[in-house]
Amino acid sequence: MQGCVADSALSPLLRLVTSSVVADISRGEVATSPRGVPLAVARAALDDGPWFVLVATHREADELEEDLAAWLGDDNDVVTWPAWDVAPFERVSPDTVTMGRRAQIRHRLANGDAPRVIIATARSALQVVPPRGDARQLVVGEEVDRDELLRWLIANGYRREPQVEHRGDVAVRGDIVDVWLSHLNEPIRVELFGDDIERITVFDVTTQRSVEPLERCDVFPAREWQPSDDVRATAQRAVATHPALAEVLQPLCDGEFVDGMESWLGWLCPHASTLINVLEASRKLLVVDPERVRQRSEDILLEESELADVMAATWGLMEAPLLHRTMHDAFGDRQPDVVVRSDIRGSVSWPVTDPPVCQGDVHRLATHVRSDDVERAILVVGSLATQSRLISLLEDTGLAVADAYEDDHHADLCVIVAPLARGLSTPTAVVWSEADFTGRRIPRRQPRARSRHVDGFFDDLAVGALVVHRTIGIARYAGAATRTIGETTRDYLILEFRGADRLFLPTDQIDLVTPYTGGGTPQLSRMGGTEWQRTTARARADAQLIADELVTLYRLRAAAPGHAFAPDSQWQREMENLFPFTETFDQRRAIEDVKSDMESSRPMDRLVCADVGFGKTEIAIRAIFKAVQDNKQAALLVPTTLLASQHYTNIVERFASFPVRVALLSRFVSDDDAAATLKGLREGSIDVVVGTHRLLGDKVAFKDLGLLVVDEEQRFGVSHKDAIKRLSVGVDVLTLTASPIPRTLEMALTGIRDLSMVTTPPVDRQPILTHVGEFDDGAVIEAIRRELLRDGQVFYVHNKVADIDEVATQLGRLVPEARIAVAHAQMDEDVLERTVQDFFEHRFDVLVCTTIVESGIDMPSVNTLIVDRADRLGLGQLHQLRGRVGRSGVRAYAYLFHPRGVVLSETALERLRCIGDNTALGSGFKIAMRDLEIRGAGSLLGHRQSGHVAAVGYDLYVQLVAEAVAEAKGVQLPSSRAVVLPRLGHAFLPESYIRAEDQRLEAYRRLTTSHSVEELQDVADEWRDRYGVLPPEAEELLRVMELRVACVEYGIDEVTTGVRHGTTFATVRASGLSPEFLVALQQRESVRSVDTATHVVTLAFDGVIDTVVPVTALVHELWSQRPSVA
Repeated sequence: MQGCVADSALSPLLRLVTSSVVADISRGEVATSPRGVPLAVARAALDDGPWFVLVATHREADELEEDLAAWLGDDNDVVTWPAWDVAPFERVSPDTVTMGRRAQIRHRLANGDAPRVIIATARSALQVVPPRGDARQLVVGEEVDRDELLRWLIANGYRREPQVEHRGDVAVRGDIVDVWLSHLNEPIRVELFGDDIERITVFDVTTQRSVEPLERCDVFPAREWQPSDDVRATAQRAVATHPALAEVLQPLCDGEFVDGMESWLGWLCPHASTLINVLEASRKLLVVDPERVRQRSEDILLEESELADVMAATWGLMEAPLLHRTMHDAFGDRQPDVVVRSDIRGSVSWPVTDPPVCQGDVHRLATHVRSDDVERAILVVGSLATQSRLISLLEDTGLAVADAYEDDHHADLCVIVAPLARGLSTPTAVVWSEADFTGRRIPRRQPRARSRHVDGFFDDLAVGALVVHRTIGIARYAGAATRTIGETTRDYLILEFRGADRLFLPTDQIDLVTPYTGGGTPQLSRMGGTEWQRTTARARADAQLIADELVTLYRLRAAAPGHAFAPDSQWQREMENLFPFTETFDQRRAIEDVKSDMESSRPMDRLVCADVGFGKTEIAIRAIFKAVQDNKQAALLVPTTLLASQHYTNIVERFASFPVRVALLSRFVSDDDAAATLKGLREGSIDVVVGTHRLLGDKVAFKDLGLLVVDEEQRFGVSHKDAIKRLSVGVDVLTLTASPIPRTLEMALTGIRDLSMVTTPPVDRQPILTHVGEFDDGAVIEAIRRELLRDGQVFYVHNKVADIDEVATQLGRLVPEARIAVAHAQMDEDVLERTVQDFFEHRFDVLVCTTIVESGIDMPSVNTLIVDRADRLGLGQLHQLRGRVGRSGVRAYAYLFHPRGVVLSETALERLRCIGDNTALGSGFKIAMRDLEIRGAGSLLGHRQSGHVAAVGYDLYVQLVAEAVAEAKGVQLPSSRAVVLPRLGHAFLPESYIRAEDQRLEAYRRLTTSHSVEELQDVADEWRDRYGVLPPEAEELLRVMELRVACVEYGIDEVTTGVRHGTTFATVRASGLSPEFLVALQQRESVRSVDTATHVVTLAFDGVIDTVVPVTALVHELWSQRPSVA
């Protein structure tokens, strides 16, 4: 037995508040209120153990784990044994994080480092578990064979990829092994020197750069189950008996991992045990609410059995593989050592309630402390600064306050520092947490894994894709090639033009190529003709007209008087610390951009473009609070009443402990409340208002509006936009969208509106498994029952109010065990609000609704979406609806149906195909661009622009507009013209150094967008970190790019070299050279000739040179002295 745990900061307090329940724990039976459950479990763990704690649902497990971690301290392990999220016959394996956590727990159990408390749900406790897999440790300085390590990782379920982007990926580049281990939030990089581990680092998956060194690292399997030879033999017999299973099980027979193989574990390992059998014999069993656990266990077995029977019939099997055992099979005759009941009716032996409400009022707290009902009073806060401030305020009320817990009870109140989310009141003491005292929730801050940016041209560049060469025209990409001519080796992109024309484009000019997006299938351009020049000239002329219009708007905005907000206050930092996650890199950058704009005297006009669920709302909340800190009013405009209510609730909760008054203005608000809100806005007594289009009415007037936030901007019409313009004169405007309309995006990309892109997915967000097909009752039943099996909820979207109740009734017949509710915009406001709230609180399992849930509704427990007529919805609507599920890191499903036997229109077919193909995280922008093609650019951009977009592609068109805008504003952009460079030496990235073509092309793109030697050095550092020591060819490539940087700086268009009579000549073609400089060049010894008419300068070098270094040095020496360059 492990014995008692070490004391944590809250251990003395835990002993005080649970002193009267110790005897009940010893007798094995505790009857308490729900608030007392974590305290009873914590006290049991404090005095004895180790413990196996069984609860009914995963929500209870998560809450219990958080509470126990606070009461027992960080050094006392409390872990939850997660369930496999799989259903019978499902061809999807459990989440890699789940398998990694389970493997880690089993490794600790087997190696004497077992957690003090293991919490399991009814579902995870009844699931069969596979035999334990291997684990290993990597330590700096120890030996490891790279190939053996790679074989072990692949044998344990890791996937070999060119680049690590997701958990379970491994990539090898020379002596560098990158791997994202199943149990870690960030990937690691292992650098070898021979067979010795020279360095281990954590690296950022976004930049692929190392960020933090490690001395050692445990390695656990990415697949919890590695089938044995016996399992494969059993699978082979099953295939022989049931040939229909060959598609699923034959790869398993051949020694491969198969997605979904875990759902067959109960069949292929009939003697597999459950969790209780792999725990130590000395571990005690504590069951919370045994009747609820029993009922939940029976529900799980029934739901799995019914779902399995339906699927078995489809597969033609007499029986189906089941993952769960009965309570008797799992636990046998094992009886709980302690039972904690909170679901009893009548009196309880140990009542625990919430502490008295204080609402941040120290006088109110002092009154409660002096009450005869309070024997001991303790206030637990989160920081020393808060402790010091509150002690001073409380002493002013006359209380005797101590800054540490005292057993001798001299003080009226003890204020201590410790992490505690929720306080309590027991017969022996009252404990307020900081959240209880202030009235605000202080969430547990969750670590957020770094996720890879999801944008990037070369990620999707495939042979056959259409691209645009800026100076030649539209071409078809035909791949990349390395060519050696004489003593020179370079990489080239192969572009095919009309006819048999082909261009081998040097990779140092890769920035001249952009993807083609414009609708339809354009004709390829012809090399050498004037057709493309005429096309781009027309587009450039049109871009100039647009630029003049946009610049006029820009100058009006820049001339408008604005308010410069003050830097962040202490309250701002305290409020921001309430965010329960670590910000992603680009979310943090967007927040900084918004604050910088607000602190400027120029009115802000910023667009934040982020995919569904990527953190736009948090950016808005911080901006709103910053505005209020400067005594300005803030308005949040949203398109729907439901979204307004949710934003209002979130803001009220976040601002609860601060003197901020928040109001709601929508049709959910009574006329009297709306009138009071309008009066408060005029008089300035209301700081923040959240509202729908009612905010844009003529009756709405603000005393001092400082910030307008527009959420889901794409949902507002033209008339609304005009009203927004009137409201936003001289006011900072922040616009949030996941699917920007092209006009909005155009203004952002051209610099008229500032743009922040948030492309990093939240932690553990998984792509949504999307099924597009004909409507099928069986698929609907399977989808709903799968969700019920894992305690989840379902959105069933039927976008026709006339028969929505009939659809709900029919659904009830299909799945009678599901609790079904109906919601649509034509319902009475109170009924709709109550229905949505009841669904949020899990009183219903399925919400049959219209697209009212499309905008912003955030319900983490909803992880299945069913749309019965997806063919009637737009592409943006489908993407927004799909974004309503999968917001909690749980695997989510989207079923997008169309009627059986109905011929779809070409547009509907294209939309459904697009939404089915684009399931990756952050695909919203790609979907928006595809929607541009499907609908035709004219309907979005206006007919004048649409022709030019189709002719030159959206990317180049926006680039032309941006250049025209910059010219009209007098801003000089970096040169976009091609620089012809000399072909000296071997300057390229060998395939042996960067194997993946898309990574190699992206590396070239990074080079061509570098405008200084410092930026080139940063690229070189990145390559060394990611790929190892630079080969000579890469070193020479960097030298070539240093010459390119010099040429761009000095206005040089071309440098070519040749050898005559043992002397190397370099011909330099420049522009804008002054006559004085040309004359001066003629006097230099190294200059062989100067053509003053064409500005061609010929340089001479002794001997034959095979590197550009002398050329670069001489160019710097000569051109740095130039008097002027036009």
